[in-house]
Amino acid sequence: MLSFKQSYFNNAIYKYQVVATLGTTGCCSFDNLEEISLVCKKYNIWLHVDAAYAGSSFICPEFQHYLKGIE
Repeated sequence: MLSFKQSYFNNAIYKYQVVATLGTTGCCSFDNLEEISLVCKKYNIWLHVDAAYAGSSFICPEFQHYLKGIE
């Protein structure tokens, strides 16, 4: 994703989004939102975070560190 030029995104016909996951159904793995969100902010790309499987666990303080970068 970083290999694209900024001008490509500015002049693109299609709009892009990145989908990150917080808790996949297969093995409950987590994407690194902090790193992904930096790229999305740099290129003004919509970031969608799917937390349908493990999202309710973020009420617990010990899991809230996974949310860093979601804002």
